[in-house]
Amino acid sequence: MEQKSTVALDGFDTVWERVTDATGNIVPVNPVPTTTIRSSRQTKGDDTVVIPTPSDPSHTTPAQDAAALGQIIDRLAEVYRTCCELGKRCHGAVGATCRALAESARSSVRNLQAQYYIITGERYVPGGVSVPPTSLADALREVINLENANQIQLARLAETTTSPTLARACLCEEQQCAKRTCVCQRLLVKCGLGN
Repeated sequence: MEQKSTVALDGFDTVWERVTDATGNIVPVNPVPTTTIRSSRQTKGDDTVVIPTPSDPSHTTPAQDAAALGQIIDRLAEVYRTCCELGKRCHGAVGATCRALAESARSSVRNLQAQYYIITGERYVPGGVSVPPTSLADALREVINLENANQIQLARLAETTTSPTLARACLCEEQQCAKRTCVCQRLLVKCGLGN
């Protein structure tokens, strides 16, 4: 028993010597390369952030994830604003459907804002004030195009992110975008605009 403990301690000492320098300080075996980036958003104080660079070039950095999320959130906020406006202008079942689409988009915005906060520690506020299209057909077409762009970017982000939590959230929100797109297409047909 004593002999096994001595062998284990000798092995430990050998490993310990490889990860410490002569003074006993721990030295990383394979130091993680870092990249310095500048935030594109307005922040107080120094906006330089040092983020580890992933070793696999097919994966994105947290800064790239945050930038992609910002674009998606902005488009979803546009979908929300457009659907809210349609919900106010349309009556009956079409108006109710547009209001439900707006609530769904709002929920997606909030879910992705939470993911943004997890990555950056900052709250993301969607930018841009837009003028909604004048006709129902143009507005629904715009929503469909925004949702299609979001689906593509969410799928890409789910594949390239190193965060499993973000990947799951992206896949879930991609499905929500697809559902909203289908509802908009049905509205176009129902209103006689899809012929």
